[in-house]
Amino acid sequence: MTTVTTSTSTAADPATDPTTGRPPGVLGSAWLAALLTAVVVGLAVFVGFKGYDVLSPAPEPALESTQILDADARSTLLMSAAELSQRVLTYHHDSFEEDIQTASTQLTPEFAEEYAQAMKQVRANTARNRISQEATAVSSAIISATQDEAQVLVFINQTTSSARSRAEQVVRNRLVVDLVRVEGDWTIAGVDALG
Repeated sequence: MTTVTTSTSTAADPATDPTTGRPPGVLGSAWLAALLTAVVVGLAVFVGFKGYDVLSPAPEPALESTQILDADARSTLLMSAAELSQRVLTYHHDSFEEDIQTASTQLTPEFAEEYAQAMKQVRANTARNRISQEATAVSSAIISATQDEAQVLVFINQTTSSARSRAEQVVRNRLVVDLVRVEGDWTIAGVDALG
């Protein structure tokens, strides 16, 4: 009968702690030391960048020297765009000429000519069918604005009635209205319907 004997080596195992004979704990590992060093360096960099941001804020974006920033001026512009758009799109069969004349006084000379040509085509149909159209601005937003020129998006509801129909027809439109300041007042220089 053969017996196998094993012997226990007393040589120090590099994977064990020589004082306890057990593998070293997590706190004794080299990778943990490297990890903690990386975390400390990362936090230092983060705090440095945050401190820099607080002490030297980002520059304001460059603005046009004449861009309207005042809240009251912007509010006035929005109200003007809405009122002028309503005036241009509102007319009644029994006061058509007066309505068109009133609207024309609020237009630039170039746009007043375009407006007059367009309304010539509307005149005969308006009288024949006793058409009345009332425009109501429901919302507006500034696209761009300087002290002397602006572009405003205006949402308009147009309610049309006629002798041919008992029901009123409501059409919702979006207009891009170009405005220029003439003698201190906003006037319409152009209108593009977006539908």
